[in-house]
Amino acid sequence: NPYFYLLIIGDLNLRSGRVEQALLAFNHAETEGVDRGLVSDRYRSVASWHERSGQLDLAISILIKYRDRDQLLFDSMLDRIAREKVKREDLAGATGAITLQPTPNGT
Repeated sequence: NPYFYLLIIGDLNLRSGRVEQALLAFNHAETEGVDRGLVSDRYRSVASWHERSGQLDLAISILIKYRDRDQLLFDSMLDRIAREKVKREDLAGATGAITLQPTPNGT
């Protein structure tokens, strides 16, 4: 498939931290018929990028959005990341970390 190059462009964007551009390239590759398994790997790499960046909610949202590409692999990642999120939340609660919420008057 001549559109395989879109995966490379997406990979380069992801390595440079341009996640949205990477997703656009991967989506384009998918619509042009690039092998579904290859594109699926790229969506999981975006989720991994978010996970490494500490953005677990974004990682989870990517995995949920593209889950139908490979439910077994995506569910495995979802489970691992969700467990890590719960662990972090439990740790934050145990250490007494507080989150300040603005009051209705903005203070």
